[in-house]
Amino acid sequence: VGKIGPIELTRDKIDILKVVAPEETVVAVAPEPATPAPQPPATQDWQAIFNGKDLKGWRKWGPGQVQVSQGSIIMDGECGLTYEKMPKVKDVIISAEIKLIKPGITKLALRESGQGLYHVEFSGDNGTVARWDNAAKKNVVLKRFKFAPTADNIYRMQFGALDRTLLAYVNGRKVADIELPDDKDLLGPGSVNVSIWQATSAFRKIEIKVLK
Repeated sequence: VGKIGPIELTRDKIDILKVVAPEETVVAVAPEPATPAPQPPATQDWQAIFNGKDLKGWRKWGPGQVQVSQGSIIMDGECGLTYEKMPKVKDVIISAEIKLIKPGITKLALRESGQGLYHVEFSGDNGTVARWDNAAKKNVVLKRFKFAPTADNIYRMQFGALDRTLLAYVNGRKVADIELPDDKDLLGPGSVNVSIWQATSAFRKIEIKVLK
């Protein structure tokens, strides 16, 4: 994998995502205004878990490259980062601004338990909410949705778990709302992580919020 140079993250207009087959969830995102309205500061309910300067509190895994540049985590190849100071709660949402620089698989994950790790991933024109099955060593797909990102845009991704429900959002629009079976081993407290597979992605403004 070649060396990754500094990548400037700018906020451009968000594309309108195309309409797809009716059985799939469609994300329709309005373009950003020419002059974005000022955003309120994060409330005390949100906790920043990336300080924008270094990887303090994070553990890297996998052979890919990771660097911090201009307030963002740049990941290239095949690797991930696990936040090691995660509070021991199971009802939580993780939020991050993500720039998908090179095609591949980019993931937000939470709630690692005996059954595996729940995650939302973005690959090509598709999005998937799935669980990694530890025993079978494969993804168990729970929901697919259409997602048409471009390399020049930044997307706000959010993935959360509340009681037995998994929730996923892209730019504030809900793309998944999944009720899970009543199996106590399915939803246990665990960590959150970000990862990529054969991709280059940038992550910034990574936050978590305990839901209850």
